Amino acid sequence: PSPLLKGWGTAEAVLPESNDEPHSVAASASETRIPSARLLPDELASLHGAIFGQEVVQSHHSEDQSNHPSRFLIHPHSNFRTRWDIIQAIILVYVAIMVPFRVGLREPAVGNMYIFELTVDALFVVDIVFNFFTAVEDEDGSVVFSFAATAKAYCAFWFPIDIIACLPIDIILKLSEDQFGCSLTASCQGGEGGGGAGQMVKLFKILRLFRLVKLLRMVKFARILDRYQDDLFHIMPIIMIMRLLLLLLYVAHTMGCFFNYFSGEEWMTDAERTSVINGVLTSWVDDEELLASPSGAPVGVGARYIACMYWAFTTMTTVGYGDISARTDMERVWAIISMIIGGLMFSGIIATMQETVANMNLSKAAHRHKMNCVAAFMRDRGLAKKFRKPVLRFFRQQQVRAYTDRDLLCELPYHLRRDVLFESFEDFIKASPLFKLVRDAHFPVEVTTRFGVVGIPKGEMVFEKGEYGQTLFCVGSGRVEIVSCREEGNQHKHVLSTGGYFGEGAALGYSLMRTANVVASEGVTLYTLEYEDVAEMFSLFPKFRKVMQKAYPKREEMFTGTWPTIPDEPLTSMAEQHALPHRQESLDVLRQQVVSLQRAEASREAHLEALRQQVQNIQSSLDSLAGGMSTLLSRLPSSAVS
Repeated sequence: PSPLLKGWGTAEAVLPESNDEPHSVAASASETRIPSARLLPDELASLHGAIFGQEVVQSHHSEDQSNHPSRFLIHPHSNFRTRWDIIQAIILVYVAIMVPFRVGLREPAVGNMYIFELTVDALFVVDIVFNFFTAVEDEDGSVVFSFAATAKAYCAFWFPIDIIACLPIDIILKLSEDQFGCSLTASCQGGEGGGGAGQMVKLFKILRLFRLVKLLRMVKFARILDRYQDDLFHIMPIIMIMRLLLLLLYVAHTMGCFFNYFSGEEWMTDAERTSVINGVLTSWVDDEELLASPSGAPVGVGARYIACMYWAFTTMTTVGYGDISARTDMERVWAIISMIIGGLMFSGIIATMQETVANMNLSKAAHRHKMNCVAAFMRDRGLAKKFRKPVLRFFRQQQVRAYTDRDLLCELPYHLRRDVLFESFEDFIKASPLFKLVRDAHFPVEVTTRFGVVGIPKGEMVFEKGEYGQTLFCVGSGRVEIVSCREEGNQHKHVLSTGGYFGEGAALGYSLMRTANVVASEGVTLYTLEYEDVAEMFSLFPKFRKVMQKAYPKREEMFTGTWPTIPDEPLTSMAEQHALPHRQESLDVLRQQVVSLQRAEASREAHLEALRQQVQNIQSSLDSLAGGMSTLLSRLPSSAVS
């Protein structure tokens, strides 16, 4: 088939070294625009020379050095980069959990844990350096090994976020509080916020909120997920559901931790602080009777965290048992914010969960819809009970898809479509005799692109003798039996397995009726070709028609025991006859368009003629007016004329 320049954009004709391969066309984006046109291979060379010139051919053969691997740049899909991303993901989970916990519950890291968290901070700094040395992918998916391109792509978006997330806020606060050294040795006294009094202590406690900039590192999760979403394609729906559940838990974790944080003394008003001193008001954090365990164990950080999570979920779900409630103004403000976030979270999660579950298997949803339509059809028709089960059994075993294979395949570039089809139909292509006899590299691609799929249960008839048919069948998997009765009354069976085909007689111009019964001897998957597609294959690949015409009489004698009768009229395939109305419709549409254009042209000519007549009338009126003025002036005295 002649290549197709589709859409807009420049096209470069690449001539292969061997004359056996057809010319190919590679489209690339540019300012030069070429309208869609179907070109023959010999026209491509002239088009290439006229539009692009010799320089384009030379640039095609020259190699782009930016696409060559560099020993100084890391491949984005290398094993090292993959392992590093896994380490980053694990560290991000730790940061996401511990930052709200340490800020909200006022539990600083000391000793070995503090050293570990400093190491985590250092790893994020190292990650910034690695990002400057990791090659990037361009829009078409090819890896570009260029320091300039890598730095430009990273600094355009991710670098500012990463550099803010790596600011050493915690170290600065520790140094300002003179607690950096004792945090390393786990010998600090008095907890956080020491080293000052009054307003300075309150200021330092509020400044700890700046530690939350570390949560900006969570943006890396989106980057890592985008990088590996193609590799995780099969489990992406499960990942989406897990992400929603984890997001719910994380929001509750953050809300609970900050409910504890805003219960601190530094967030109380002066009146609330006075009420606490006088014993009138007791914060839920200090209510040991409320937080005490039945075993009588002292209230620790674990009990406070469980109480915080309990409050967070009762608030988000708007249950609100009331045993743990907001008692200060700041707690009430945070409770209001939490209820708003919780309401939005639950509504969003329910909607997203429903959409994700519905989209997990679109084909299964389409199959359920098809079965509902079949059930409605049987109810409306009032089918007898004996027919319902076979009808439902047939449709239940069909492969129903929520998409059209042919539409999706035709959108793919030819080389990718070819690889996908050869992978999908590998066993059939190897087993079918047609692809061995028609030796054309494009033939398997064009045929399999047009395939439809139908499943036949065991024991069901594919078609019966005498039935009018307009479909060519190929056996994709399973077996079918071609059953015919010979003249001597004996029943003859011939089995076809993967790669076999049948039902081609009408397409070749022989009998329009089926000449044998075809039964599925086991559950079988059949690939179908409508006769209009067969006609298109005959026109594109004349060898295909010759092979089928030569083999059909012998195959018919083998299947039915009779030699097919050659029609009296010239051999014209039913597929071509079936395609003639479509061609005639196209010609009729073109004729109508030509007539419409002619009518429009005639209308424009008539309009122009009317305009010319109006101009002539205006010119005549002006001439008459000029003559009248001359006559008037000639009758006036010379003084009046002057």
